[in-house]
Amino acid sequence: MSVGCENIPLIPIEEAARALHTTSLSIYMHIKRKLIVGREVGERWFVEAESLAGFLARNGDNDPVLVHHACRGCGGSCG
Repeated sequence: MSVGCENIPLIPIEEAARALHTTSLSIYMHIKRKLIVGREVGERWFVEAESLAGFLARNGDNDPVLVHHACRGCGGSCG
C-alpha cells in the first residue's frame, strides 16, 4: 500500500483488481465511471483505499458491472 500526497492510503490498480477478481482495465473503467476514486501518481494509477473498501462493502467481491456485461445476450434469466 502507498500513501498519497494528502496522507490518503492508496492501493495500486493491480492490487485493487485482485480484490475485485477482475482486471486493471476494469478498475480504470470504474474510476472513469466514478464508482471508485482513483488518481494518477507519477506514471502509475492508484485507488483510494477507503473508496475500494466502500465499493467492496456495497458489492462484496462480486463486481456488478462485470456480471451485467457478461450476462448480456446469454439468454439466461439474470436480467
